[in-house]
Amino acid sequence: MAGPLKRRLSAYTWQPTSRTLLMQALAGAFLLLAGAYQVVATLFAWPAVKEAALHAIQLQRLPAAQEQQAAALAADFGVAIGLLAGAVLLLLGVLSLARRWAWIFYADLVVLAISAAAVVTGIVGLVRGEGIAALFQLLVGAVAAALFIWMLSAGIDVGPWACRKAAVRP
Repeated sequence: MAGPLKRRLSAYTWQPTSRTLLMQALAGAFLLLAGAYQVVATLFAWPAVKEAALHAIQLQRLPAAQEQQAAALAADFGVAIGLLAGAVLLLLGVLSLARRWAWIFYADLVVLAISAAAVVTGIVGLVRGEGIAALFQLLVGAVAAALFIWMLSAGIDVGPWACRKAAVRP
């Protein structure tokens, strides 16, 4: 029973097309840059996060010792979440460059779709007059949206990572 099942499971393989390596390189590079930016931004934002947490907790009128402890805990939790998100992006970036696994392709699509929402926040920021930060968000969102559309269309037309399904010949 194991023989025919194994033959059935491995009856095809994914063959790269001319777009595969470029797609992997661009998706991996985007995710590596996004992950590095997330880690650096999280570390630089830590003092501001701690100050905002302390201010929010002071409004609750807790004893001073509890205020400091609660603010530190809230800030550390926020920083840990930011660093974890950065680590996940970095890992996805490395895996995108190294492997053509289908689940990485779909995970990249999810991250790119979420990142593409920065187009909307960038436009809103530009309308509000936020300047360079909003323009940066708009550009990152536009790159993410373009990658998302390209990868999605290739995934629908050809297959994950723009690879074609080819029969294995014994």
